[in-house]
Amino acid sequence: MTDDEIEISVIIPTFRRVTFLKQAVCSALKAFDTSGLTGRSEILVVDDGWDDEAHAAVGRLNKKIVRYIRTQRGPVAGPAAARNLGVKQSRGKYVYFLDDDDYYFPNRFVKSLDILRSGQWDCVLESVVREMDSKPGVTTTSGPVNGSNQLPPLEYLLLGKSGTAVWPSATAVTKEFYKKIGGMDESLRGCEDAEFFLRSSIVGRISLQSGRPVAYMRRHATNISRKRKYYVFPLVVSTLFKNVDFRHRERERDIIKAVMRNKINYALSKCREDYGYIRRIWEGSKVLRYFDWRWITFQNIKSIIVWAIYPKKK
Repeated sequence: MTDDEIEISVIIPTFRRVTFLKQAVCSALKAFDTSGLTGRSEILVVDDGWDDEAHAAVGRLNKKIVRYIRTQRGPVAGPAAARNLGVKQSRGKYVYFLDDDDYYFPNRFVKSLDILRSGQWDCVLESVVREMDSKPGVTTTSGPVNGSNQLPPLEYLLLGKSGTAVWPSATAVTKEFYKKIGGMDESLRGCEDAEFFLRSSIVGRISLQSGRPVAYMRRHATNISRKRKYYVFPLVVSTLFKNVDFRHRERERDIIKAVMRNKINYALSKCREDYGYIRRIWEGSKVLRYFDWRWITFQNIKSIIVWAIYPKKK
């Protein structure tokens, strides 16, 4: 296939999950076939674990469509670096992400591709079927559901609930827009996708689409999202302020301010369970200076000192 013939690029970052990887790739191939896109699509598996088994497994699949590449800085470059490299080496006009432990449903491209082709939107967010942490074997639908797709994208993303979360395997973006805003921030080792789409909601056009889920999300012991703690949110917002100039975006800044007021104390309280990360929550909390110095209360400072000095109660 020539570059002009490629319309869709599916980027699959992987890190030593060869057991799941093959199903992820095959699900994308099946979705291509279902939508008649086989001759106009490609899959890039970006290996951040430099895993020979993954290389061999991908090599046995359709070599005309599936490409295997390794992160350039060596293993463990991080999911943001892997996705950015995949986009950089992709040839498609539209970029779809797929986590290596998830898989697409056959309807993956049915709605989102037409939306991106229209030229009116930069990104599309859809829903997934997700296994629940608290109830093994039970699934729920997460994403733009139950009317949440009627919210403006920034408010939707800031809610941060399971019904309004960002699941990479249900996202799509034009390559032009992705490159224009600088891709995902590689300084983040978790929630880099959340920061990217928050940024996109401020500087771009996001379409929230309810309806049939487009992917299945597994929950297992090595999920990165399972390891995300409550301190991550202020760190994401701090990174967002680094990447976006808010001087002429008062409305967006005030929306974030209102959400941060409620979440910062909650994030700090949850540090009691993981006080080894006090430094990270404190660094993330520096975003407060952009809003209102009164947020940094005596009680918050006292709590940080107490949690940092005294061991956790057993």
